[in-house]
Amino acid sequence: MIWTFPTWKNCRPSCRNSPMPTWPCPAGCRCRRADFHSRKQRGRGRCACGPILSQLQGTPMLIGIDPRMTPPLMDALMRMGHGDEIVLADANFPADAIAARTRVGTPIHLPGFTAPAAIALITQYLPLDGFSDACAWRMEIDGAPGEMGEVHSEAFALLEACKPEGAALGSIARADFYPRAAGAFAVIATTEPRAYGCFILRKGVVL
Repeated sequence: MIWTFPTWKNCRPSCRNSPMPTWPCPAGCRCRRADFHSRKQRGRGRCACGPILSQLQGTPMLIGIDPRMTPPLMDALMRMGHGDEIVLADANFPADAIAARTRVGTPIHLPGFTAPAAIALITQYLPLDGFSDACAWRMEIDGAPGEMGEVHSEAFALLEACKPEGAALGSIARADFYPRAAGAFAVIATTEPRAYGCFILRKGVVL
């Protein structure tokens, strides 16, 4: 059986005549061709056709979805369950190293996004947790844990508007933030330039 999707413009010619594969491409490629030639990538479903995601981004193909939303990010948000956490990382954060230890395994990139802009995008779809001590945390400033930087104030203003009633916003020391982030579901790599512009959001439930 051959895949006959009408969007072959995003696929290499070799994929167009390939037999039906068994592994979906995590990047949302419609040919769903999997590359298992590399033992290192085996089992990860690495796409062999190289979909041009930049062509897909910015073009709303679903009703009610922000056109800035990317397929990998939406996939992660939908797969997360109650209590799972997602990291919003600034430009200085070791996103690749930390993301390798998360559930997703690689960072999800949002180039051109500040941390508050990424939070505004994500919280359109992600409910925050109202059943724990806090629903979101910021990275504390070294030597001044109680001080809020500009990026923290902007982000917390957005989170205050969408958090459940009674839910708190917390903070985590920088040294403790990294191991906490490694246990998250995914790391979202933004291009936030301001120091300590890192956050963790905990997913709640839709009632």
